[in-house]
Amino acid sequence: MSESLSFELRSEKRLNEEENGLSIDASLLLLFPLLIIFSILAVELKDLLKSAISLAVASVILAIIFYQLDAPYAAMFELSVCAGLITVLFASTINLTKGGEEHEEE
Repeated sequence: MSESLSFELRSEKRLNEEENGLSIDASLLLLFPLLIIFSILAVELKDLLKSAISLAVASVILAIIFYQLDAPYAAMFELSVCAGLITVLFASTINLTKGGEEHEEE
């Protein structure tokens, strides 16, 4: 019962925002290009650590977009797993493998 009430309240809030001229479109118009830029950086950067960090930033931006589109569970999953766990795994793996490269060069 509370879920339907919550959904109705969110729907009424959106209708009121649309009537007042307030919309989330302006923030989405800012977030989508940022998401595209950081995603391209994640692919194109030569430094793997910088690439992993830009992938984390892209995941955070995607989580914000999910939250603004009324998908809080998807936003929290994206934030915790993709931006958090995957980034830590990538960063630690990159740092562990860089140690092996230094020994080969000597």
